[in-house]
Amino acid sequence: MRSQTRCPGCGALLAPDARVCEWCGRPLLLRDQRRPVRFVWTLGAVACVLGALAAAVFALLNASRGGAPGPAPASPTLPLLGTAVSRAPTPTATPPPEPTAEPVEYVRVANTGGQGIIIRREPSVSAPRVVARAENSLLRIVGPDATVDGRVWRQVEDSQGNRGWTPAEFLVPAAPPGG
Repeated sequence: MRSQTRCPGCGALLAPDARVCEWCGRPLLLRDQRRPVRFVWTLGAVACVLGALAAAVFALLNASRGGAPGPAPASPTLPLLGTAVSRAPTPTATPPPEPTAEPVEYVRVANTGGQGIIIRREPSVSAPRVVARAENSLLRIVGPDATVDGRVWRQVEDSQGNRGWTPAEFLVPAAPPGG
């Protein structure tokens, strides 16, 4: 025998199979009616998660094997009796050449009389400032030089990642950090 049900609206005790409250008229959703729906939603969510995990594992395994599978081998054909069988050499994959990294060039701020330099957004004395760097600061060259108004500008980056332009006459070659 099932226990009595309470109305969620007025709290009245009702028969276990009641569908409407006898006191306030509120329709009832029995717990037994809600369970299959909740179970179906839970089952669907679990299936989606398992499917996503299976796809991720498949992708990882496929990537560790070197990518997508190649074309399927051709089906073998039987030679006729009395004919010579010649086999074509199987092509070997040659790895692409390793890209050669361009050497990283470092420079130090010098020849400023202790003033330091200003790294600017554009190669021009009127361009907005990015940051100022003190004499002897280490900078990395990050792009090609530019000549503007007869002055050579170098594109540099400091240790904090600030990038910009500074006149080349205030830079001297330097060893890489830690080198």
